[in-house]
Amino acid sequence: MMTHPDLPTHLGPLPSPCINICYMDPVSGLCDGCARTIGEIAEWGAADEARKRAIWTAIELRRSQAAAATLNVSIPHAGRRR
Repeated sequence: MMTHPDLPTHLGPLPSPCINICYMDPVSGLCDGCARTIGEIAEWGAADEARKRAIWTAIELRRSQAAAATLNVSIPHAGRRR
């Protein structure tokens, strides 16, 4: 499974985010495997390193937002009384 590169320190060509779990979620419009849009997937091969870095940054943001949303939904607020 591909782990995301450490963007601030990564040297050389950025790896593809693809992990070979290719299914486009019809609600989010993102690939379930790599969290890219269909446009980002299509442009990856011809993208320069700056664009690939921007795509990786977008992926990291999407994943952190999804994780935060999951935590907010699945964990009740402890200590909160009404």
